[in-house]
Amino acid sequence: MKYFLGSSAIQKLWEYGMIFLLCVLCINVPLHAEDEEECWNDSLLKIITKTEQPSAEFVLNIHRDEEKAYERKEVGIGERFKLILSGKLVKGQNAQNVKNIKWHLLSGQEYLKEWPKNTDGRSTLNVEAKKEFLKDSLDEKGKKKDGKVVIQAELNGKRTKKLEIEVLFPEKCGASMPKEEFLPLFRMS
Repeated sequence: MKYFLGSSAIQKLWEYGMIFLLCVLCINVPLHAEDEEECWNDSLLKIITKTEQPSAEFVLNIHRDEEKAYERKEVGIGERFKLILSGKLVKGQNAQNVKNIKWHLLSGQEYLKEWPKNTDGRSTLNVEAKKEFLKDSLDEKGKKKDGKVVIQAELNGKRTKKLEIEVLFPEKCGASMPKEEFLPLFRMS
C-alpha cells in the first residue's frame, strides 16, 4: 500500500487531473470571435423582411399563414422587399432611437440592384434583388453559387443579430420550355 500511495502515484494523479481540467476548460472556450459579439435581444431590436408579393407556397395554397407569406428570408431575382426594424427600442416612446440607427450590408452587394446610399437614421429600407447576372457568374447548372445577402443594423454601438437573405435563382429550364426564353434573365458576357 505504501508503494501505491507513494509520491509518484500522487504525482500521476495530479498530472492526469490537470490534463482533465485543461480539456474541460478548452471545451468551454468559444470557437469564433463572432460568438462573443454582443447583440440586441430580438424583442428589443430585430430586422424583419417584408416582400411585396406573397410566397409561392401561399399562392398555391400549401400554407395559409399570410404573415409568413410576406415575411420571408428567401426572395427571387428582381423581387422588391423592405427591411424593417422592429422591437421595443424603435416603438412608441423609444422612436427617437431611430435617428441613431446605422445599417450595415456585410456581404452580398452583388446580389442587390443597389444598396440605399443614406441608410442612417431610417427604420425601413426599400431594397431590390438584382434581375440580371453575367452568364460567367453562374455555375454549370445555371444557378448562382452563393446568393446570400447578410445585413445588420446598429444602435448605439450594439448590433442586431445578422439577417441572411437568400436570393433564389431560377432552376434550369424544363424540357417543355426552350432555354432561349430564360436568356433575358441573364445579361450575356
